[in-house]
Amino acid sequence: MTRLLRSSLLTAALGACGFHPADSRATGDGSTTQSNVDAPTIDAAVVIDAKHFNDAPAMQPPPPTPKNCAEALAAGMTTDGTTMIDPDGMGGAPPYQVYCDQTTAGGGWTLVWVYSFTNYGSFMSGSNAVTPQPTWGGPSGAGTTPTSTATPTSRTGTGALDFTKWASLGDEVMATSDINHWVKCQPGTGSVVTKTDGTLTCQMVKPVPATCQTTVPGYWGTNSPYGLGFFRSSDPYSTYYFYEGYTSTATWPTHDPCGTNQTNQLDGVTNPRGQLWIRHR
Repeated sequence: MTRLLRSSLLTAALGACGFHPADSRATGDGSTTQSNVDAPTIDAAVVIDAKHFNDAPAMQPPPPTPKNCAEALAAGMTTDGTTMIDPDGMGGAPPYQVYCDQTTAGGGWTLVWVYSFTNYGSFMSGSNAVTPQPTWGGPSGAGTTPTSTATPTSRTGTGALDFTKWASLGDEVMATSDINHWVKCQPGTGSVVTKTDGTLTCQMVKPVPATCQTTVPGYWGTNSPYGLGFFRSSDPYSTYYFYEGYTSTATWPTHDPCGTNQTNQLDGVTNPRGQLWIRHR
């Protein structure tokens, strides 16, 4: 008992003086030497945190804003709706919001114009016209409908993207309406986005009236003083979609699925609308 007590007291005394058995190592002559008494220890948690930091993925920059609805579709936007686009990329003009149709005719369509009519109930009357008009050089002044640069963000909210921006979104155009067939057209000698008279290659997208369901336009014309639009041919009386802006003349905004400048459009539609869309091919 006396020996045990002495050993405990000795151990306590040595510990108080800074000596710890674990800090000693044997020498060749049987004695011990003190080694690295004050060596710092490394916290295991620090090692784990450093490992996690080294294994973490590098910070990635955000994906670029799509230039148009076709790029948005390729990036995973597969449902219709609004998104921000930046046609000229970072460092150019600011991005802006548009509405995309990602489900019709392959998707990728950017909405650039939505219009209504000033007198749909009396379609052939001189007071009937499309409203508003894009800033594409249609009829202006007294007795005409206003122009718009308010980009539409739904199929029914009227407005028009500034025409100077249309060509930056592509050159394929889709015309849709509640009262006429939906058609899509690629440029030939003519182009909608550059307002160039000439031929187009058009396909039916969706028949709307019950008549002339295989007829499509084949020409884009801008030389009428009353408006511009899609024609079946270069004949000025073969109008298919005629975007007429006068409310004070005898002219009227033909929406004829037969392309004969007649009233073959669908009647009795509540709050009819029409739209133009652009897609980059």
